[in-house]
Amino acid sequence: MKNKFIAILFILAFNLNFLKLAVADEFIFEVSNIEIIENGTIYQGKNRGKIITDNQIELVSNNFEYLKKINQLEANGNVQLTDIKNDIIINAEKMFYLKNEERIYTLGKTLIKVSNKYNIEGYDLTLLRNKMIISSNKKTTVADNFSNFYKLDKFEYSIDKEILKGEKIEVTTNYKKDKSDKYFFETGFFNLKEKKFLAKDISVKLHKKLYGNIENDPRINAASGYGDEFNNFYEKGVFTSCKKTDKCPPWKINAEKIHHNKIKKRV
Repeated sequence: MKNKFIAILFILAFNLNFLKLAVADEFIFEVSNIEIIENGTIYQGKNRGKIITDNQIELVSNNFEYLKKINQLEANGNVQLTDIKNDIIINAEKMFYLKNEERIYTLGKTLIKVSNKYNIEGYDLTLLRNKMIISSNKKTTVADNFSNFYKLDKFEYSIDKEILKGEKIEVTTNYKKDKSDKYFFETGFFNLKEKKFLAKDISVKLHKKLYGNIENDPRINAASGYGDEFNNFYEKGVFTSCKKTDKCPPWKINAEKIHHNKIKKRV
């Protein structure tokens, strides 16, 4: 009789105004409807609810499925995950949380907010909580609180060190503001905390008002470069400020090294 009762319990669908269910001291389900099947190894919910973990993660979604054997949670439908400890918020349509690996990955368009300092938007992003790394092999944008906007074909971001690296990168300063410069890098390494960069295969489009003539198109091409918020240095570069046309510019300077003093507006 006891075994029969347990078997019935595993397939019972709870339809209560509110249900709080703890699973293996790792997950707490705060939901109004949950179904437990496959001898208590699969938990399913289809009526939006909250899931809380033992390591300060809160997840809210329309639907979820928890696979107890592999300790994996799948959520879909307006999913929001909040990592309280690390001050990270992830919004996605579908998300997987592999608890044993502390790995979170999303499918489809994803928005991640990190400490109210960086907004990361892209597709199929992965967060490795043990290493505090966010990455994706698909096009992604990163915006910071200093009006810098990064577009990357693929990237990896270290949350603790605030270091961003990627490939085929476009960086816009003073994004959607006056006097905005654009930088194009084949590969790049950015210390966002210290506002430093190191990159290869560089093309720079400086804002037209740099030298007081809006007809100018000041620009730099270089094999490599590095810099900070005050100065940029380029190796094997070419500089001109002539208006861009289909033909070669009337003049240009080729140099082994180019120094751009951004404060004095001098190259």
